[in-house]
Amino acid sequence: MIHGHETSRQFWHDFDHHFRYEAVQNGFLDSYKELGGDAAAADAWRDSRAAGNYPESFRDFAEARRSAIEHLANAQMGYFESRLTSEDQIIEVFQDFAFGVLESTDAEHRANADDTRHTMSGGVYSEGYRHWHGFAEAALALGLDPDFWTFLLKVNGMAWELHVKSHPNESDPHDYKRLSPEETKAITDKWMSLSREQIAAEFDKYVERTEAWLEDAI
Repeated sequence: MIHGHETSRQFWHDFDHHFRYEAVQNGFLDSYKELGGDAAAADAWRDSRAAGNYPESFRDFAEARRSAIEHLANAQMGYFESRLTSEDQIIEVFQDFAFGVLESTDAEHRANADDTRHTMSGGVYSEGYRHWHGFAEAALALGLDPDFWTFLLKVNGMAWELHVKSHPNESDPHDYKRLSPEETKAITDKWMSLSREQIAAEFDKYVERTEAWLEDAI
């Protein structure tokens, strides 16, 4: 490991605090409202591709919300760059997050015993990965830092597959299917090698892919 789980735990603890619990004072809540909510970009991306008018209609969606997307995208990218120094570190914090091994029992706003664990939101289908994919695509549609956002497409997709296949128990950080280092590496290497359009093809079948991986995980 490049670092211990503690670095990943602190990273996601502070990410939650900055982007979720301080969303009002940081202006993120207003930007998400302007965007149309957490799922808006992902839904627009999905609908555009399903209707056969991608990328034009999706680009129109993003341009109409440019100020909100730029605000959120720049804040997210700045956060990553201030905390992590390499792509390998980003990969590892996403792996730890996907496996659900990170827990903040004494964190503010996490008094509920079932809300101590850092995992992607969205239940068994972990919809948050789909939402983040759509947002990254919106940032790319606006021409925002293509290197960073293309890389985020890769690690987000990797984490989606790892999360579903490890099937973590959301209230117990010690209860998950432990993927072997070899399987983890194979999944990671696969996503790192995919092109943007190949990643898009995976997310086009979000439900089908998730259900197949869940069946394999049982």
